[in-house]
Amino acid sequence: MSPTDPDSHRMKGPDGGSVQSYNAQAVVDDACQVITAADVTDQPPDSHNLVPMLHQTRDNCGSAPLAATADAGFWNPEVADQAKALGTKALVALSRESKKRQSDPPPETTAARQEMAEALAKPENRKLYRKRKSTVEPVFGQIKEARGFRQFSFRGIEAVRAEWRIVALCHDLLKLFTYRQAPQPA
Repeated sequence: MSPTDPDSHRMKGPDGGSVQSYNAQAVVDDACQVITAADVTDQPPDSHNLVPMLHQTRDNCGSAPLAATADAGFWNPEVADQAKALGTKALVALSRESKKRQSDPPPETTAARQEMAEALAKPENRKLYRKRKSTVEPVFGQIKEARGFRQFSFRGIEAVRAEWRIVALCHDLLKLFTYRQAPQPA
């Protein structure tokens, strides 16, 4: 626990060490890279964050997305059924192949895991999942690199949540302004 920010937690940092931080979340529209939901948690694993973010998207936009893609950190056995109840097809990676070590034991096979593996193997779903790299990842890159947002200025989860949502709002305003200024097809 941090004496200066007791709401934050130790989480794995980019260099493999740990840092005192929060876990920022975002749902991004694949057409214009507009953030449709933004939140902050104080828990390092993402495994239970996808469905609440889908609920927030539904609340913000009037309906949940038809499909949602997420990296392996968001996997849990209930995620597909929970998303389906909202009318969303969830495609969640089952492993981080690039970071997988030879010494790692193979993951246990469950019915939910097998169903997700089969869904991810379908050509139309593979195509949909590949779009994730050009949808959500660039948004975090733009926020960090182009906007220079690398750390929160406030303490306490509610203040940090508000700051993250302002960052998301600014990102969206810039995207919408750019989209509005771009020549529209006839």
